Amino acid sequence: MTICAGVLASGGASIVCVADKAATYGDYIQWDADETKIVPLEATHGIVALVSGADDYIGPVLRGLNVEGLGSNLTALLEKAEAVYEAVLTKTVTAEFLKPRLIKREEYIKAISQPEINPYMETLAEDIAEYELDCDLLLCGFDSLKKPYIVSLSPSGVPADITRNGFHAVGSGFDKAISRLLWSEWKRSYPVERVLFDAFDAKANAEMAVGVGYDWDATILTNDHQLHEVPPDIKDLIEKAWSRWTRSPFHVREKDDLGPPPKDWKDRLQAYVKSIMPQTI
Repeated sequence: MTICAGVLASGGASIVCVADKAATYGDYIQWDADETKIVPLEATHGIVALVSGADDYIGPVLRGLNVEGLGSNLTALLEKAEAVYEAVLTKTVTAEFLKPRLIKREEYIKAISQPEINPYMETLAEDIAEYELDCDLLLCGFDSLKKPYIVSLSPSGVPADITRNGFHAVGSGFDKAISRLLWSEWKRSYPVERVLFDAFDAKANAEMAVGVGYDWDATILTNDHQLHEVPPDIKDLIEKAWSRWTRSPFHVREKDDLGPPPKDWKDRLQAYVKSIMPQTI
């Protein structure tokens, strides 16, 4: 249960990544936690994975993707992502379906390749055919030519290049976040500060979905392959501005409402963004 979103900004010179921090254990435990769903791939240069799903599957997929040079070429990235997912799926299916039944993978393949299949094997094959990894990822970064990409790796295991759309979201609240970004009339030409606000607004709207929490992380990727984790004071500005301008005009202020943002909050956001953007000569 989660929401993660990657959104292009400043004409494609940067990518804003936002995610909630809620932890979910089964159907009964859900709460904000000190975890992150925006995971840098350390062996790469400026690539992050926004993760949704079960740790049992996310971990092996991330380890398989954490290779030097990943992302410098989009075609190679798509091929690698598909291969890694297939390898993890094969290993998981073997562990969860075949080993407990004392069946080797070679024996299983041979059995379902016969003209007539044993009813037991036929039922097993149907169960395996319906199985999907609980692992939904967004890979965001820039290739060697400084072109941005947003790649979706869904439970189907087939990676999709979503870059032309300009934004995407994964997790239980993905549809609400995407709807909100469309409603806000997002454009890739918008400056980072506006996209950061709109991405948080989309995350907040997704809190209507089960398991999406209020606490959040944000990372800004720039086309010089740098990652910039948005600091708490900037997130505080976003929250206060959002609390003020998304309220109904009939709302009566309550004691526990966030205070108003400072009058120069836009200037502060712009100054922060200017400080992290690559310098041009």
